[in-house]
Order: sequence, then C-alpha cells, then structure tokens
Amino acid sequence: MKRKILLLTIGCVLTVLALAAVQGYFIFNTYKLTEKEVKDEIHKKLLEFEDTPAFDALNNSWMAKANRFSGEYIGDKVKKKDYIRLISRSTDSLTRALSNLMKNEKFSNQYKARYTNYITSVVIEAEGKNDTIFNGRMRLFGDVNTGSEEIALSTGKWHSRSAEHEKDDVLDTESNTEYSFEIRTERYYSIDNWERLILSRMAGLFVFSVLLLAFVVILFYLSLRNLITQKKISDIKTDFVDNITHEFKTPIATMDIAIKTFERGDITQEQLNSAIAIIKRQNTRLQSLFGQVKDASLSSFTIVPEKFTKISIDDIKEIIHDFKTAHPNISIELNAPQDMVLNMGKSHLYTILINMLDNAVKYGANSIAIAFMINESNTTISIRDDGPGIQASERKAIFEKFYRVEKGNIHNTKGLGLGLFYVSQVVRAYGGDIKVEDNAGNGAHFIIILPS
Repeated sequence: MKRKILLLTIGCVLTVLALAAVQGYFIFNTYKLTEKEVKDEIHKKLLEFEDTPAFDALNNSWMAKANRFSGEYIGDKVKKKDYIRLISRSTDSLTRALSNLMKNEKFSNQYKARYTNYITSVVIEAEGKNDTIFNGRMRLFGDVNTGSEEIALSTGKWHSRSAEHEKDDVLDTESNTEYSFEIRTERYYSIDNWERLILSRMAGLFVFSVLLLAFVVILFYLSLRNLITQKKISDIKTDFVDNITHEFKTPIATMDIAIKTFERGDITQEQLNSAIAIIKRQNTRLQSLFGQVKDASLSSFTIVPEKFTKISIDDIKEIIHDFKTAHPNISIELNAPQDMVLNMGKSHLYTILINMLDNAVKYGANSIAIAFMINESNTTISIRDDGPGIQASERKAIFEKFYRVEKGNIHNTKGLGLGLFYVSQVVRAYGGDIKVEDNAGNGAHFIIILPS
C-alpha cells in the first residue's frame, strides 16, 4: 500500500509539473501573439500618424533646409561636413515639435511611444556623377530610449531635382547646372515598459492559470491526505484485529495459572484462597481492559478520576505478584516505604503499573525496578528497566495513541500502541505528569509525578 501511495504521489507531482509546463508553453505563445498584435496596432497608428498634415509640415521644414544646402553645395559655398552640422543644429527643435505633435494626437500618452527618424544616406547627382554627402546613421529628430528595443517602422526616400543658376561677371555669361538630391531615411519606434504593457493585457490569463494550477495542487493534496488517512485507519483496524488477543495475554495467562491450581489434587486452603483472589483481580482487570480498548478506539474521550481509596504497599505487592505469576522469569524489585498510603483510584493505579510493566517486558526487559517516593506535595513513581531503551527521536511520540516504537519500519513487538497512551491519559486526569529519561541501549526510565 505504501508503494502505491508513493507511486500515486509521484504521479500527482509529475501531472502538476506537466500541467505547469503546458500552461507555461501556452502562456509563452500567448505572450508572443499578444506582442505581435500590440506591434501591429502601434505600427498601424504610427503609419497613420506619419500621414497627418502636421507631420508632413514637420518633414517639409527640414527638407527645405536640405534643398537649400544642396544648391549651396553645387555652388561650392558649403562642404560636406557642413551638412552634419546643419542637421545637428535642427535636431533638438525638430524633436520638440515632434513631441508636441504626438501629445496632441494623444498617442504618446496611450502607449508611451518614442519615435525616431534617422538619415542613412545623402547623395547629390550632378553632370552625370554621384556625390555622396553622408552615409551612415544620423538622428534627424525623435527621442531615443536606450532601455528599450528600437523596432523598425518604415523606410523613406526623398528625391528632388533642381537647377543652380551661375553668372560669370568676367565673361558676362550665365549658365544653369541641373542636379538631383536624394535622401534616404529609416524610422523606428520604441515603447517604454514594453513587457509591462503586454503582461497587463494578459493579466486575466495569468490569474486564471495560477488559480487553476493552485486548484489542481490543492485537489491532489486533499486526495492524497484523505487516502493516507484512510490507510492509517485501515492499518489501525487491521492491527487491532491482529493483536487484540495479545493485549489480554497477561490477565488471561494469570487466570490460567490460577485455574491449574484448582486442578491439583493436593491444593491447600491458602492456595485456594490465593487462586480465587487472583481470578477476581484478573477478572476486574479484563473488564477494565475492555473498557480501555473501547474508549481509546473512539475519536475522543475523557478519563474521570475514580473515587480515592487508600492504597497500601500490600495492594501494590498484589499487583506485582499477579504480573509475576504470568511472567515468572522477570525480576521485579519494589522500593517503597512500608507505611506508605497512596490516595487515588485503585483500578487506575493497577492500569498504570501493569501497562508500564507489560510495556517493559514486551520490549525486552528482564529486570524492572519500581520505586515510590512520597512527600507532602506529590508522589513520584520511578520505573526503570534494563531493556534496549528508547531513542531520543521517539520519546515525544511514545505517549500518542496507537504509536509503537519501530525498528527499520517493522514492528518487532505486538501490541495496540494504547498502553503508554492510556497511562498518560490517566496520569493527566489526576493532574500529574509523565516523562521518560533514557540512554538508548541502557534501558528506559519512566517518572510519574502525581499530586498527593
């Protein structure tokens, strides 16, 4: 069953990972598709913006300057380097004009877009020869955002044909030089917080995907937890059925020895009385055990302290005698004041001592020492054995219901795991406390403290 749960857990984990991978794949594709849609939308709006009269007027302003420069260049009035200075002086003013246009169109407010126009080449053709004024990439106007990728929008070519009028005063002649002027440009745009813009459009998909994945994880978790709980309940029931007879071994074995005493022909009156007393005590013990198993099998129960009776050292010796009758090879040493008187329910003290003794024997003890120390405020019961002891990692759990110490995940000792649990419940019902002090391998030492 554990293997099946492990395989089911692995299957659930792999399923969640596969679902997360599939969702990630679709989200990535959706991101790319949304990115393309946003680019297409912005691309279309920018192209429409370039067709507006205001933008045409902006272009005409720098084109007129370029046309005048070309005439001056043909007339040898300016040099090539003067064209770069001409454009540089105009860039800032043209950029401000562009910014105002985009604000008026409410384009930059909607998308936080940056538009940039670059001159890539300037060529003048005169008398059948081409003269390259500029070749490269020079910003004409527009903002540049170094933190965002520039996306190509469009390219342009402006071509103009003119004639330069020249007059020679010496020869008193006039001539016209025809030339053409060609400028190539590239336009780019960038969007501030590009990824945030796209992710904001995908917010609904993200939220739905996260909620769906969380729902699947919670569903798997609840299913596995319910399955493990059902398995524990099944194991408890199976363990209960398999070991119920073993839990009653001590009183039944003690009664069996007493009954065999009756079968002897040479029984004395003292032996008869002793056997009858043993049977009575064990019958009471059996009834108490049945009630214990019934109560501990419920989801919750409350132990009510019994009516206090004065328990003497002789009563304690009787309990130990009955236990030794069923376990003749176990050495039990009792150290208690001869005049001691303990006030508590006798049945509950019997439950405490028998469970502690039986627990020690089941886990390999051959010698047990019991000591009672009584003062004005409390009574301390010390139970020490020479068994294998209890590991430190298990000391807190041994008082839990149905818990049994394991080795290699295999229970070496039969039992219901109710003995120490029931002892702790009885002790606490009387306002006391129980703890274990241990050196693993050197035996266990239980200390029970009860109010006097």
